[in-house]
Amino acid sequence: MIVVVSDTHLGTEHLNSTSANREAFTTFLSYVREELHPTDLVLNGDIEDLWRRDMRTVTRDDFDVFAELKACRERGIDVHYVLGNHDWYARKDIRAGQEQFYETDYRTALTLEYETTTYAFLHGHQ
Repeated sequence: MIVVVSDTHLGTEHLNSTSANREAFTTFLSYVREELHPTDLVLNGDIEDLWRRDMRTVTRDDFDVFAELKACRERGIDVHYVLGNHDWYARKDIRAGQEQFYETDYRTALTLEYETTTYAFLHGHQ
């Protein structure tokens, strides 16, 4: 099973965004890990809203999210991060030699095979 999630836009609470809810997202990630047991978890862009945030505060603000993603990986779930337009700057930080906050590859596109089907993932802002 492949689970895909996108557009959580974490870090936009100050903008009164209804989609910015860390607690609900960490609960969802725990559910994925404990109940669904997928082979893959695809973060299909705009998980964080990095263009509005300082990268130095991301790990502090979203520690619970990072911890849940690490727990998913430890459970054997492959975590993939496809960059969206609001988290595109993470790619720039990697090129500059900055620490990679998600312990997974940032990609602009992803292809996964599951059973007899091949799935392609793009965030869609292209």
